[in-house]
Amino acid sequence: MTKTKHFDFLLSIRKNLLTYLDNLTPEQLGYIPIGFSNNIFWNIAHCIAVQQFLCYQLSGNKLLISNDFLEKYNRGTFPQKIAPSKGEIYQVKELLLSTVNQLQEDYQTRLFNEFPTVKVGLFCIDTIEDAMYVNNMHESRHLGTVVALNYFSSKI
Repeated sequence: MTKTKHFDFLLSIRKNLLTYLDNLTPEQLGYIPIGFSNNIFWNIAHCIAVQQFLCYQLSGNKLLISNDFLEKYNRGTFPQKIAPSKGEIYQVKELLLSTVNQLQEDYQTRLFNEFPTVKVGLFCIDTIEDAMYVNNMHESRHLGTVVALNYFSSKI
């Protein structure tokens, strides 16, 4: 896989996620159907948090998001309230694309040359390319969850 494909895939996933933020109400974004433990908004924000964790925190670089955002949406968290505020939606919309653009810029300037070997779940990550690959798989999974949640949210 070419290195630019990582960014192409990530941007495609993020643009898909953005359509849900653009087209659903805060109530639909926050709806948690029976059998689910989270909502559309949390899944989208979670993608941003995990990308920051995998690419920036694991490589020892400064996050592009606040520590509060990371703590609220990182692995092991769940939605803290039902409907997100307009401000929260705006913030996540901005971060969806800005974090992709900054990741690509930081990659091109070789910010991630030093990457320690880290085991995350089933994966051993020792390069930024590995981190981006794992992140894209992770975000694809959450995009699928968003599609499923949308089926229920569209009925409210």
